[in-house]
Amino acid sequence: MHHQEFVGKKVIGRWGAMHPESFGEVVLAGTIGVFIRWDDIPESFVPYFELRNDYAEPVGSPVGIYVHVEEYV
Repeated sequence: MHHQEFVGKKVIGRWGAMHPESFGEVVLAGTIGVFIRWDDIPESFVPYFELRNDYAEPVGSPVGIYVHVEEYV
C-alpha cells in the first residue's frame, strides 16, 4: 500500500484486558509511520511495522493497533 493510502483509514487500538479499545483515524502518513487521531487519547505516531490487519482473528497476542477494520468501527 502506498503511504498516502493510509490517510483516512479507520483504526482500532487494543491495549489489553484491563483497558478498553480506542477508535481512531489516520490523519497523516510519512515514510516510516502514521499519525493517528484517537477518540479518547492524544494523537500519536505509530511506525508501519506496528500496524496489524488481523483484528477478527489475531495471530498471537490481540494487543495492537489494527488498520482496515471499517466493518468493526
